[in-house]
Amino acid sequence: MNAPTQQFCGGLRPVCVNNHCLLECPTPDAGLRTCQSATADCLTCNGATRECARCDANVCTFTVDPVQGRCPAPFDDFQPFVVQPFSGRCGGGVVRDGGLAGVWLGSMAMGRLLLDLPALGGTCLGSPLGTQVPRALISCPACTFVAEGCE
Repeated sequence: MNAPTQQFCGGLRPVCVNNHCLLECPTPDAGLRTCQSATADCLTCNGATRECARCDANVCTFTVDPVQGRCPAPFDDFQPFVVQPFSGRCGGGVVRDGGLAGVWLGSMAMGRLLLDLPALGGTCLGSPLGTQVPRALISCPACTFVAEGCE
């Protein structure tokens, strides 16, 4: 596990999303969370009211630094990705070399992020790391990485 995750996240805890085990930074509502997608941009966790991503994808560029597992292509090197907000709908495309690699759905409660990255297994959760440089821990079924440059 890399230093920014330990130093700014305080360790990791498991969360189950759509029957996949992911990781997230601990939050005040600590405890194991089990979530299911209510819609593409909403999760229902622990049987509570569903939580949806806000329409707040901003233009930004980020790089991938794997923390757990080896990320498959196109997330397997340090080439940058760009988040481009969609016109007329929520979220933004995660773009690399002109191709759409997934969707940045937006932020949720406690600063968490919700993404859909098919090459990494689908639904991914992000936890902001609170560093001077914008960094988020992104956990997907296929791998967990630090995205540096977007928050």
